[in-house]
Amino acid sequence: MVHVFDEYYENIVEHNKSCLLALRKIILQQDTLIKEAQKWGMPCFCYKNRIFC
Repeated sequence: MVHVFDEYYENIVEHNKSCLLALRKIILQQDTLIKEAQKWGMPCFCYKNRIFC
C-alpha cells in the first residue's frame, strides 16, 4: 500500500529519513485516533483533529 506521505519521506536524505520513518511508525501505533495530515507542506500528526506533533 502506497501512503500519501511516502513521497515526502523519500526526498529526505538518509539517516534523517530512517529516523523519521521509525518515529512515524511509533507515533501512529500509539492510538487509532492518531492520523497523519499535511500542514505547511509536510506531514504532521493529529489526535482528535488537533495537531500535536
